[in-house]
Amino acid sequence: MFVSDLIEQAREINENLDAAILVTKAPANPAITVVAETRALVSGLDNMRLLDSVIFNRKAYSDSFPSGQSAGEIGNKKAASEIKQLVEEIYRGQ
Repeated sequence: MFVSDLIEQAREINENLDAAILVTKAPANPAITVVAETRALVSGLDNMRLLDSVIFNRKAYSDSFPSGQSAGEIGNKKAASEIKQLVEEIYRGQ
């Protein structure tokens, strides 16, 4: 069974289900094209939307865990911006 099958089953219960794909742990190095490759791979899925937001693999995320803070709270502007963009995109989509 594929995730898309599970989404279809869930939509039988909740027809307004908004399923989305978020690219995470993406390499921050722009020379590595995994984000573009992933976008191309999942662009054909018709029952899920691909979010514009991308969460990159940043050291700030792992550094923030021991203190229980977010990456933004420890002062990483790039990580904070990624999370802010994700939250805004999710709220716009609802």
